[in-house]
Amino acid sequence: MLEHNLTIEEIKQIIKEVVEEVVRKEILNLRISLLPTVSDEEQKEIEESFGKSPDEDSVVYEEDVNVEI
Repeated sequence: MLEHNLTIEEIKQIIKEVVEEVVRKEILNLRISLLPTVSDEEQKEIEESFGKSPDEDSVVYEEDVNVEI
């Protein structure tokens, strides 16, 4: 069994980092849940005003971005 001799300050720092990470993730989840949805009627109005989204075949550049908070 491994034994670690952590100081109280090191333990506090670890706890602080973990709590901050959890809070950031929960805030992000809350923000996502509060995003408004678009009804079919609203989507139709948007498409009439601005056109439909481009087909996947017509997309020239695409990049996946992983955002870690």
